[in-house]
Amino acid sequence: MNIGGAALKNPPQIESIRALSEEEVLVRVLMKVDVDYSINFDWDDYAEYEDVRELLGSCDESFLFTSLSGKETITLEFDLIIHRITKEIITYELSLIEGPSASLFLR
Repeated sequence: MNIGGAALKNPPQIESIRALSEEEVLVRVLMKVDVDYSINFDWDDYAEYEDVRELLGSCDESFLFTSLSGKETITLEFDLIIHRITKEIITYELSLIEGPSASLFLR
């Protein structure tokens, strides 16, 4: 899968803020992103993976290569640990990827 470009749809939205310690704060941020994508498949992918067959539908003849492309809005959720005084991001973790037909929770 190739991502040709991504752009924020709206400004990031703060979902929650919680103190972890006197120095650290956990901030959960939600972002909606427009993503241009393309997905490439060959016959081996089609034969091996049921998900690819469901996506492409029935094929009576083998093929060398095919691709799908489009633009979708996805939601990304990040957990940020921020230093209370310096406001620097100490660490971050992607916790959710949500698209039009599926969600992937990474927590």
